[in-house]
Amino acid sequence: MLNYTINIMRKGNLAPSSAMDQVQNYVLGGIIGCVIYNDSVTILQFVLVLIIWTLLVLILKFLKEHNRYIKVLVNGNPLTLIQDGQLTIIEFGGENIKYPIIVDGQSNFDVLELINKDESWLEQEIIKQGYDRINDVYLGEYLSGELKLYGYQT
Repeated sequence: MLNYTINIMRKGNLAPSSAMDQVQNYVLGGIIGCVIYNDSVTILQFVLVLIIWTLLVLILKFLKEHNRYIKVLVNGNPLTLIQDGQLTIIEFGGENIKYPIIVDGQSNFDVLELINKDESWLEQEIIKQGYDRINDVYLGEYLSGELKLYGYQT
């Protein structure tokens, strides 16, 4: 009977793909656990509860697919975590974080903002290290509070 329920819900397995799937799995587990551990529940009662639960799930699924307000109510709205930016993953405990301030002669304003510096500071550092302009620098890294510049090979 459980196999039929899974097939009716059009799921290949019980692995949850959303929060609602996880809730459905918990309720289904509760229904099955009730039958296993309670001798007073008959097979007929189990089948009826399973059918009712399956109908509720199918109705909710139908409503979610055909009504966007119910879909938003059940699933919620997506939340953008990263938009038009970069994601840098740093191993825990890594003290020496490299920030690429200059890549191929172009300054990275996001990194400058991250380290609380501005473009005038960057221009001064470039001149201080013997370069005429930012276009002469292939790569500039900010490492441990220090700017390291690598120019083009001439």
